[in-house]
Amino acid sequence: PVHYGGQVVDVPGITALARKYQLKVIEDAAHCCPAHYRENPSEPWKSVGTAADISCYSFYANKTITTGEGGMACTQEDALADRMRIMSLHGISRDAWKRFTADGSWYYEIVAPGFKYNLTDVASSIGLHQLRRADDLHRRRTALAEEYHRRLGTLEEVILPKAHPDRVHSWHLYVIRLKLDRLRIDRAEVIQQLKQRGIGTSVHWMPLHMHPYYRETYGYRPEELPQAAGLYPQIISLPLFPDMNEGQLDFVVQSLTEVLRAGRK
Repeated sequence: PVHYGGQVVDVPGITALARKYQLKVIEDAAHCCPAHYRENPSEPWKSVGTAADISCYSFYANKTITTGEGGMACTQEDALADRMRIMSLHGISRDAWKRFTADGSWYYEIVAPGFKYNLTDVASSIGLHQLRRADDLHRRRTALAEEYHRRLGTLEEVILPKAHPDRVHSWHLYVIRLKLDRLRIDRAEVIQQLKQRGIGTSVHWMPLHMHPYYRETYGYRPEELPQAAGLYPQIISLPLFPDMNEGQLDFVVQSLTEVLRAGRK
């Protein structure tokens, strides 16, 4: 499953389904660090990724915490952890890093056709510092999201992202949905008018089956995945970052409101 934008999926439901059919669960938690969930209000909070066989995180520059580039994979299974360590460093045997210690040896063996996926020492050091700030950064993102909620809640042309009571959203993205049936303009025009005012927005993302490779290689048509294809023209990601100040958020809200009101049917 993918925790899109920072919204935690139904982890207990997916875990139960996986157990029933003896499936492995690999969580894409690229947008969810930190994020939490619980099965019901009487249960303790759990961190995203702790119930999966493998959970994957991204530390790209615009993520909730960053190392500039790179990511992390977590597992509680020793065999999977050993395999990932080997595959992340050219397929070199697990003791390869000992070559760089006083007690290490020059000798190593390549035991699998691996890759070069390890973080640099510098990136890892940045990541450790970012981890110490993760909760503070999350609180700031949450405060900004709540302010967006408050300020945009009466705007009839949009559907705002929802927070589930038993899930803690990480607010990597603040994605609104346009009610296109109430507008004379489409998403492209909304984005263009905001851009003219100096506001950068984005779309996360075009559904995979609509990209040329998947269309041409596998013959996918947009209507084959109607939910993804239907939502895609509606979504816009508004600016959201920890250093965003009140004036910047005010300007985004005011500009979006003016654009949508001018574009009403």
